[in-house]
Amino acid sequence: MSGVISDMFTRISIRGYKSFRDRVSAALRPLTILAGANSSGKSSLIQPLLLFKQTLLTGSDPGPLRLDGPNVVFSRSEQMFWRSPGDEADEFEVAVGMRQGEADVEVAVVFRRRGESPGWPAIQIERTRWTLGRRTLTLAPKKKLSSGELEQIAAGLKLPEAKAEAVRQRCFLVAVVRSNGVEIGRFPTESARVEENLRRIIHVPGLRGNPERAYPVRAVRSDYPGLFQDYVASLVARWQRQQEEKKERLNDYLGKMGLTWKVRADRRSDTEVELQVGRTAHGLEGGAKDLVNIADVGFGLSQSLPVLVALIAAEPGQLVYLEQPEIHLHPEAQVALADLIGDAVRRGVQVVVETHSHLLLMAFQRSIAKKVLSTEQVVLHWFRRGEQGITDVESTAFNPDGSYEKRDIPVDFADVSMRLMREYLGAS
Repeated sequence: MSGVISDMFTRISIRGYKSFRDRVSAALRPLTILAGANSSGKSSLIQPLLLFKQTLLTGSDPGPLRLDGPNVVFSRSEQMFWRSPGDEADEFEVAVGMRQGEADVEVAVVFRRRGESPGWPAIQIERTRWTLGRRTLTLAPKKKLSSGELEQIAAGLKLPEAKAEAVRQRCFLVAVVRSNGVEIGRFPTESARVEENLRRIIHVPGLRGNPERAYPVRAVRSDYPGLFQDYVASLVARWQRQQEEKKERLNDYLGKMGLTWKVRADRRSDTEVELQVGRTAHGLEGGAKDLVNIADVGFGLSQSLPVLVALIAAEPGQLVYLEQPEIHLHPEAQVALADLIGDAVRRGVQVVVETHSHLLLMAFQRSIAKKVLSTEQVVLHWFRRGEQGITDVESTAFNPDGSYEKRDIPVDFADVSMRLMREYLGAS
């Protein structure tokens, strides 16, 4: 799994979910780029991971999937399933691959609608399949495991009267092993790492809210429940107090993008933090205190700050999902942003970028050609929908010169620019 380090996700496959009528499998690399037409299924590919995240981080048990969470919102279960006139799915499947040390782990879950059952979650787990290297364990609700299956998942576990049964553990089914009625453990043991990595996904959505005069204080931890922008002010305040190196890196990033030369967090009360930023793009002599509230500067700064803070806050192996990171940015700033994303990737952070920016894509190609990023680290998935509304995904790696390995990949950004230029020249 070239370019992938331990704890990174390696692949996601979905079937029957929203516009994915047929099974689609997409590799996840240290840098994964999602591009294509509007409403073609780009965000839908990653949504199951966010559904897992918000389900695992909910205090009380919401059932197999929390539908009304902060990261993904559904009001009715049928909104999650593929449907067209005369063709409606009654189940959908999500499979997630992950690297654990030198081994590959995959969990595949089939979800089914429960139907009208007042008092019960609208979604139920039909089955869960764990693939651990060459071993496979398939679990159905309340399934009793045979002695052979028990030996397969818990090799060397010698216990009298040991019995195993499948139970739901939030989004997945796992095998609970009991001896003489006492729970000994839950298997496969790899499930704990899978769940932990799903919880730790950082989600920076395309809509990041309006800049505020002050932000609520938030407790900061590595899993960031909810939307990441809610933690930005508190993170800046923490770095300012305890991790100056990260604070200086943030200022450096902001300067490279031409947004400002400094950001500062001021604690206004026990419940609020104010963010102040440099009034000018670059520091002036004697201007150390030449700062204004973030609400008084251009929208691009407040929208880019969560992106940059996420890239700096993420730890090696942690996944950062950026939706439209280029919004409200000047072209020069978009190009600079691509370089900063590359910095995070080289540090071991896994980044998924959903974008409509031709400049961002070209800047990534330039990074490959200049050997700043390796061909093994980057993959592009191009999305489009056919006449029936079915999502189709074409994927390509990159050549050492930054060109697409698959020459016929239907990336049309440049085509649109060239067509518009021809029309302009013809009209003038």
